[in-house]
Amino acid sequence: MSAGEDGAATLGPYRLDGLLGQGAMSLVHRAVDTRDGRAVAVKTLRPELLTAGERALMMGRFQREADLGRKLVHPHLVRVRDHGEGPDGPFMVMDILTGPTLKDVIERDAPLPPARVLDLVLPVLDGLAHAHARGVVHRDVKPANVLLLDNESRPILMDFGIAAARDGATADLTQVGDMLGTPAYMAPEQLQGLAVSDRADVFAVGVVLYAMLTGERAFSGTLASIMQGILFEEPPPPSRTAAWLPADLDAVIAAALTKDPARRPDALGLVRALSSLATMLASVMPPAGAGVAADRAHAARQARDLAAVDDSARLSRLREALAHALDQALAKRLGQRQLRDIGVLLEAAGESLGRLDPDVRQAVSADLVALIETRGVKPALEIALSGAPLPGRPVRETRRDWMGAVRLLVLLSDALDRVGDSPAGDMALDRVAGEIADAVMDHAARLNASLGEEDGPDLAMVSADFMRLDVLCLALEEIGADTERASAEAQMAALATQVMRKVNAVIRHATQEGDALARFGMATMLGEVEDLIALAQRLLEGGEGGARQSGRAARMARAVVADFIDNAAAVAALYGSDLRAAMAAPALDTAGFGPRLRRLGHLYVFASRVHGADIAPALSTLAETVHGLVAEITEGLLRRAGAGEAAALEIVAVLLEMTDAFGWGAIRQRLLVVLRDGVMRRPGGQPGDRA
Repeated sequence: MSAGEDGAATLGPYRLDGLLGQGAMSLVHRAVDTRDGRAVAVKTLRPELLTAGERALMMGRFQREADLGRKLVHPHLVRVRDHGEGPDGPFMVMDILTGPTLKDVIERDAPLPPARVLDLVLPVLDGLAHAHARGVVHRDVKPANVLLLDNESRPILMDFGIAAARDGATADLTQVGDMLGTPAYMAPEQLQGLAVSDRADVFAVGVVLYAMLTGERAFSGTLASIMQGILFEEPPPPSRTAAWLPADLDAVIAAALTKDPARRPDALGLVRALSSLATMLASVMPPAGAGVAADRAHAARQARDLAAVDDSARLSRLREALAHALDQALAKRLGQRQLRDIGVLLEAAGESLGRLDPDVRQAVSADLVALIETRGVKPALEIALSGAPLPGRPVRETRRDWMGAVRLLVLLSDALDRVGDSPAGDMALDRVAGEIADAVMDHAARLNASLGEEDGPDLAMVSADFMRLDVLCLALEEIGADTERASAEAQMAALATQVMRKVNAVIRHATQEGDALARFGMATMLGEVEDLIALAQRLLEGGEGGARQSGRAARMARAVVADFIDNAAAVAALYGSDLRAAMAAPALDTAGFGPRLRRLGHLYVFASRVHGADIAPALSTLAETVHGLVAEITEGLLRRAGAGEAAALEIVAVLLEMTDAFGWGAIRQRLLVVLRDGVMRRPGGQPGDRA
């Protein structure tokens, strides 16, 4: 990447404005095409996290995804607008697409009404037919690769990174014998490493259909059991798993899941079969959404009624509506809709008040002020004081709508300034700001005292408390209490530095002294890797307001994170030594082997997820070190697993989880082949290999 005239990072004509998301090996940036101002998403690789062999493989697949994306133009396939080569490797430019995935919807709502299933699956099949007609097989169709836009009504099939083009152009990247894709959705021929056709995508759609319709997996259990099922077994008919489904659907799903690809329908054939059942399936779809529609209709009618009242009676009606809205909002959960409605009523009341005769206005204003103070400010202040998410306060004693109460106080304070020049709102806000400032100081004192103890910090609790402090600081910003907010943020930055120093001390003690208790504490902290990442990123960015940190505080924060990275390298060396010793033993100790592998994985997660220009080289070195250790351990495990050692096969499952999460394609490929071959030799599969 290079810098533009304004200092922003650029890739060709694209100015990068921020990070939209990240995967194991890629980053997706929000960007602007400087030629026409269009907002786009730019996807880049993170080659610094890959070895030379993995890097060449990933670069090739990334380039292929870009090439195929330009070739395929369809409303239900991800559109790649452009691609190119930057200083750090290739990039591709896509439309910005945000929304849940089909995986999210299945986990939340399955089993889905059959008519909704058709609404989501038929467009995907149409997109696949478009790709198949142009010689492209996706090879990784699964719910996580289907994005849902427009209120979850428009599916987009994503991620053509391992797609195959039937023109020979990808022979250097994929060949017969490869196992590319997600095992639970692989067709039998794909699982066996045979040549795949478009019918492999149809099989995957069949697995997806089964999950959407029944809420169950067609093939489930351990990874070996899934492979066993795909290769040799038939899943129960959907109508047996979900009795409310019509039996007519069973034959269609069975055809899609046929083991023999030659007997499987193509994508358009499956479209025709499903469409022929559409009328019947619509009749079994349960009604949904009537209550929401009724609420919206009522709100619309109320707005029209208020707008129709003439000016002379409008203020009286608005006052009644405001009293009702305040009572209802404060009695239930204060959300954005309630705040918006109250804001509209307050603004309308102020406008009506301004049009009254001066002699009448004073009395009406006093009445309105009294209403706002007694029905609004007083109960909202009580919620803001008693329900604040203070660190250490039990969740049951906090209010989920606490921030709504603070925003309501700000809204009411502004209204009081306009309609009656009352100090009640400002006094309430000052009291809330003071309570928050005191709570931050008290928490800082307690946390500093706990860090003086021998045990390592409870990172999950620390992280939860920091999240609460972030909410409190946001409230101070909403209130406009800039002095209190700056003080709170400075204390939070100092606390984060102290916590990371304590983490470093525990790790040094464990790696240098070999203390068993310290090693246990270190392992516990590494298990809380998400909290470690959040803590490190807070230190590097200064929380929500990184620019507000003083120069000295920012330098201290970066230094303590760099110290952690050095300590993490020592941890990797320690676990590497432990694993080599375990591999040299006649029998593998799975009880200790798997956890150590996972701790190495946690270090890799940290190295791949934390961002900071000053520490990027150290993070890259840490990632390469962990990858090298895992590759070394894999070689030994493959030899023992190939000889049929059950313990080695059990640990292979742990490695598969890691390689799948981290994008280690070459290692993953070898592990899958070994496990697949074991299943082919022994149809019963191996216990303990989790999917």
